[in-house]
Amino acid sequence: MKTNEERVRDLLGYLGSLSHVKPEEIPDIDLYMDQVTTFMESHLKDMRRHPEDKVLTKTMINNYAKNNLLPPPVKKKYSKIHIAYLIMICTLKQCLSISNVSKMIPNGLSEEEVKVIYDDYVMMHKRAALYFIDQVRKNARPVLD
Repeated sequence: MKTNEERVRDLLGYLGSLSHVKPEEIPDIDLYMDQVTTFMESHLKDMRRHPEDKVLTKTMINNYAKNNLLPPPVKKKYSKIHIAYLIMICTLKQCLSISNVSKMIPNGLSEEEVKVIYDDYVMMHKRAALYFIDQVRKNARPVLD
């Protein structure tokens, strides 16, 4: 059984190892639904609560589009903008309600607006993880020293 110190060190290591999907990692070509779910699974698999969970399913994507969280696909294909929306939705829904997520990243934005929001999102996500790690280290000094 692990000690609290080992658990804290494991958590900090995990948070420090999380990678973010950089804008240049999102394919420049449009993808079909199966390609989207495969891309998301390979890039966001560390977000799953349980190993058997799916990061994103076809039903989820369809529901996001039906509920105007995501622009509808064009000829059954999803663009770089769709993928950026889906990454933000999938990560933000881990700690926010879908209603709040939709307020943070409204549908109907221009491609340039989505790019700006996504770049800011990646930067803030990294900062939040680093800030959390720093705070845990500061407040857990006696445990970690």
